[in-house]
Amino acid sequence: MPPAALRRADRTVIPGPGLPSLESLGITSDDLYDETWLAQNTPSLLNTSLGDSSSTPGPNRLHRRVSCLPRMNVDKANARACLAYLTRAGNTNGCGTRVPGTPTACPPAANGALCSAGCAQITGCAYRTIEAVSACSDVAYGGHVIMRECSREGDFTSGGHDVAWGNGNFIVGFLGCR
Repeated sequence: MPPAALRRADRTVIPGPGLPSLESLGITSDDLYDETWLAQNTPSLLNTSLGDSSSTPGPNRLHRRVSCLPRMNVDKANARACLAYLTRAGNTNGCGTRVPGTPTACPPAANGALCSAGCAQITGCAYRTIEAVSACSDVAYGGHVIMRECSREGDFTSGGHDVAWGNGNFIVGFLGCR
């Protein structure tokens, strides 16, 4: 469904547990869907070059490798609203997720919801570690790569997963309604 056709009920952005409220950031759900507001307040989300294709080098770091998964497709307008929220949350290190044990994969049940809008969720999962924490803006950047690399022309959906910028142990994913 094209962004203009989204029902008002589908345009509510809900931050994940422990993350800043929209009010505390001085924004509304309507702002996060408004093209003019997005261009003025989150230009990096709309115009960022993908730049370096790897995450921060070091032991146990993953090279950036976006995986496009059509079964994880979500409405791009809802995903972009969540990514704009996470960009606005900036350096808030609350975009962390704790997973018991030392996982070798990120099953959907282990994903922590960082933001929801309509039938779209931006999720995070620790990979090869018990805990992974990244700035919300770095999580948004990983989501932005998914949007850029996993969208098809004429299709208003995108889906997949990638690593947060600067933290190869933090997997960012899109999760839709089942």
